[in-house]
Amino acid sequence: MYLTPNGHSLFTDNWYTSPSLSTYLFQHKTNSCGTVRVNRKHMPDLSGKIQQGQTCCMQKLQSMSSENILVVKWKDRKEVTMLTTMHEDKMIELGKKDRKTKEFIKKNLRP
Repeated sequence: MYLTPNGHSLFTDNWYTSPSLSTYLFQHKTNSCGTVRVNRKHMPDLSGKIQQGQTCCMQKLQSMSSENILVVKWKDRKEVTMLTTMHEDKMIELGKKDRKTKEFIKKNLRP
């Protein structure tokens, strides 16, 4: 596989995504992002169940001696686990959008 250090980004599905591939690509100046199977080698234990709409964990992998790999797990309808070297460990809550106006709906907060 020939990689040029041009700062490309690679998006993969859960068949190809693994911590070892992400580490290799990052060492060759290529970012990667994709869904991952939780039973892959070198993955942290993410076996806990989460509720719908909840984010379970965001952690950097320590086992691969690489501080740049981030694992995120959340649940919309099904549990989804993502492995990325291109995103930061910050969460932004956007809320819901109005279908007609395409604007975000603000929640009514009582004092």
